[in-house]
Amino acid sequence: MAKPKSLAFGVVGYPIGHSLSPLLHEFLLEAIQLNGRFELFEIPPQQFEEKIRALKAGGIRGFSVTIPFKEQIISLLDELDERAQRAGAVNVVLHEKNRLLGFNTDGTGFERALAFHNLEVSKKQALILGAGGAARAVAAALIRGGIRKIYLANRTTVRALELVEHLSSASGFFNFITVNLQHAEILKLLESVDFVINATPVGMWPDSAAAPFEFPKTDDNLIAIDLIYNPLPTRFLRSASAAGLAVMDGLDMLIFQGIAAMRIWSGREIDANSVYPHLRKLLIEKLKNYEPA
Repeated sequence: MAKPKSLAFGVVGYPIGHSLSPLLHEFLLEAIQLNGRFELFEIPPQQFEEKIRALKAGGIRGFSVTIPFKEQIISLLDELDERAQRAGAVNVVLHEKNRLLGFNTDGTGFERALAFHNLEVSKKQALILGAGGAARAVAAALIRGGIRKIYLANRTTVRALELVEHLSSASGFFNFITVNLQHAEILKLLESVDFVINATPVGMWPDSAAAPFEFPKTDDNLIAIDLIYNPLPTRFLRSASAAGLAVMDGLDMLIFQGIAAMRIWSGREIDANSVYPHLRKLLIEKLKNYEPA
């Protein structure tokens, strides 16, 4: 009997040496008994379009998209699903019938992580740090969850306003307030929001000593979320914990979005509840190999 063809998958980004995606997806491939391999594709931004076309020509079945390409990839795709359209960002691409189809499972992963931790966003207020692809997906997910107000803090106000314009047009949600990513202004806002979500790369390995800001000691019921999963926990979350806040790290979002991505690529159902504990343990062990900066 002929051996089943090995399918090619991967993740594109820059830089990407810290990624846990190969370990995550190789586990899932084995779990669903699909013959495939998963590779890292570190692509310098000036070569992005050329390399994506080469991946397509090479017959890749699908790939994940991470920093800094979640918005840039859209112009190279043939079609977007509804979630990707609403977010204006893509983190999963399926190659099917010589067409590249874009999806956003970041929002799905974020929603599943919130549900896993019994966190409810309906009628709450959130502060999102950053205005890139991850921030877009998280904001769109919060809107789907019934959030009452979203504050967007970004170093470049113009970029935050562009995100507000896109999300308002796509969703009909208009209760946004943009603020500067400055410590004094952010610290004032912490008194009035229920969630603060770091969707910037600040604090990501190898620059693990960095944080968007330090939390003051507080009695508020504020929940701090960092989408970064390496290191675990980040300095941002360590500061939040020291201030007495509840925290959620980025590893669960990574796991749940990865499961959703593999469903898209493989067309097979995956029991998230059964694979989650094994994946979390596996990825935490891998993260122990990374030394602090």
